[in-house]
Amino acid sequence: MHRPVRDQLPPPEIVVTPLAPQFTDRPSPRRLRRAAAAGLALAVALLAAAPAEAASRTETVVTPDGWTLPVEVYTPNGAGEDTPVVILLHGEKGNRKNWQSLAEYLEKMGYAVLAPDLRKHGEASMNGRTETGEEVRSADYRGMLRFDLEAVKALAVQLHQNKQLNIRKLGIVAAENSAPVALLYTYADWLKKPLVDAPDPAYRTPTGQDVRAVALLSPEDSVPGLNPGKVLRQLADDGADIAFLILYGSEDQRDGGAAKDLFERLGGEKTPRVVLAPVPGVPLRGTSLLRPPLGEKLFQGLARQDGKGFLDLYLKARPDPWQDRAGRR
Repeated sequence: MHRPVRDQLPPPEIVVTPLAPQFTDRPSPRRLRRAAAAGLALAVALLAAAPAEAASRTETVVTPDGWTLPVEVYTPNGAGEDTPVVILLHGEKGNRKNWQSLAEYLEKMGYAVLAPDLRKHGEASMNGRTETGEEVRSADYRGMLRFDLEAVKALAVQLHQNKQLNIRKLGIVAAENSAPVALLYTYADWLKKPLVDAPDPAYRTPTGQDVRAVALLSPEDSVPGLNPGKVLRQLADDGADIAFLILYGSEDQRDGGAAKDLFERLGGEKTPRVVLAPVPGVPLRGTSLLRPPLGEKLFQGLARQDGKGFLDLYLKARPDPWQDRAGRR
């Protein structure tokens, strides 16, 4: 049974506001064209090596409303101030382990990776009790947006402060019903204002505008309590400079045109940094697309040795320097 305190949580206050960047470094047109090519490579890649086994550790974060979430953390060899970071969000009835093969591959390619169990999934617990398999209601999805992702990002910022990654190079990969959560979180993160710790805004410490690339696997267009439809144009705005990759099985009967519709609403073919990547002849959905042998052929669309993967172009290649997040005193 749901606890009343969680059901009474107010919905997130998301006001549709144009996104104004706090900095202006952007990929060149040539890099944007390469991103479109990377999307095609994701759908038809034929060469891929299985990732080497990687070691991970499990951290825990506690949300303001009392959920304890395990987070699988992967840190590449030589991680430092320039290391990009990717948060992996599982789909319906999934858990952080669904991402193991992709997480290990990304670690091998030089990415830090954080894969949480979201509330009511996996080993996430409230007062020591897991609620895996119980109905995920609108209050739960709002909690994922307001609390779960903020707690996971706080862990990423802690690793940033330890100079194990660069939070300015943050990406999100989300499956199925986590897609609306990821989109709305990206929007909310871009609305965060820097600390007022310097007279010149250019020297103020940022608190957000960190998500630079979002990859969605078989995305749902909405979930109970969350509908990102009203903010898609703002996310697609050139001023925000956020890249999107939408991946789906072309024979997925549950898709119902959702992936193509999202692509169009994010700018479609007019926007080179928004890439639609159908996998021909495949009925699989969400993280099932990542299972062998197909998954091993798709990883290279995200990250490759030659630096032409989607995340390579929009995270790893970014010139954003590491910046202390503690603020000026």
